[in-house]
Amino acid sequence: MTKNSKMMETALRVLHKMSHLGVVPLPRNYEVFYAAMTGQIPKLGGALMMLGANPTQEEIDEVALKFFPDRAAENATTRMTGTMGRELSMLGSTLDHEQRSLRAFGGAVEAARKGFQQAAANGSATPEKIFEFINVMVDALADRQEQGNRVAQRVQTSSTKMEELEREVEHYRQMANTDVLSKLFNRRAFDERLASLYGSGGAAKDAALLVMDIDRFKQINDKFGHPVGDQVIAAVAERIRGVMRKGTFVARTGGEEFAIIVEGGDRSGNEPLTQATLAQIAERVRVGVEGLALTIPKTTTPIGKVTLSLGVCRAADAINPGDLYQNADAALYRAKEAGRNRTVFHEPPSAEDDADLDHRYMMYKR
Repeated sequence: MTKNSKMMETALRVLHKMSHLGVVPLPRNYEVFYAAMTGQIPKLGGALMMLGANPTQEEIDEVALKFFPDRAAENATTRMTGTMGRELSMLGSTLDHEQRSLRAFGGAVEAARKGFQQAAANGSATPEKIFEFINVMVDALADRQEQGNRVAQRVQTSSTKMEELEREVEHYRQMANTDVLSKLFNRRAFDERLASLYGSGGAAKDAALLVMDIDRFKQINDKFGHPVGDQVIAAVAERIRGVMRKGTFVARTGGEEFAIIVEGGDRSGNEPLTQATLAQIAERVRVGVEGLALTIPKTTTPIGKVTLSLGVCRAADAINPGDLYQNADAALYRAKEAGRNRTVFHEPPSAEDDADLDHRYMMYKR
């Protein structure tokens, strides 16, 4: 069977399943059921099964938002764009009305002034005319004050709503860049941050990339099941974040894979980023994870020692983000080959030993 025919068969199975459950074949629904039936997201299938037959669109969307956080951000962005547009339109109308009100106020004052001047010039400025002028001015000023209060209130309301929208946009921006399980940055945020390490002309910042993954993670999943595997990922993520200084970029880039982007040096962030500093950081992470004492919930059965292998490359030793990631990943592979639970540094080749790849790596062990 060809690749295309397999894809077609899978698509038909997904559509048949949706039809059997009474699910409307919308593109967004197809995406959810396809991800579940192809095993891309193991827990998604169980969540859909809990809905039973003939689920409502609202129920499907609610499940989708839990497993596709990007969709939540997209929906929120669309909704907030509409809200912000309406708010700006209403504020514009208010300010336009305020301009017309100011012109009317100016016209009323000017007409009263001219009338009073004319009466004074021809000797008809009686007390009644004076009181009439005063009343016109008082009424105009009262209307102006009332209108000004309404405009001030409207501007304040709009300002408050805009601030709320800004906070909501920031919330969903963080949601779109956060991995649900680990609470770390996700692959999208990682790719953006990695690209930011290189400026125009390929100039690299004083930065480095550490990539790592959990050793023999498949054995943990096979022995204890995916829920325990998820617990291990979450615990490792928390430990990595805990041993790094606040503000350091830490991401989950794949199943059991993590990455740290370090910029500017030691814990204070003020010292140049040396290889010795990077070795200390990597060792802090490795030892921290190795020290975890994880157990299965409820039964308290020990899961066993969990370890990490790490690969490190400085931004200056790569020509672009892709090369930086490839170098760090190759160093990680060497760490695995060398026995796991260790850190390997990428070392750029010199002119003399360019042909000998072993000279490209420096290994740090316990």
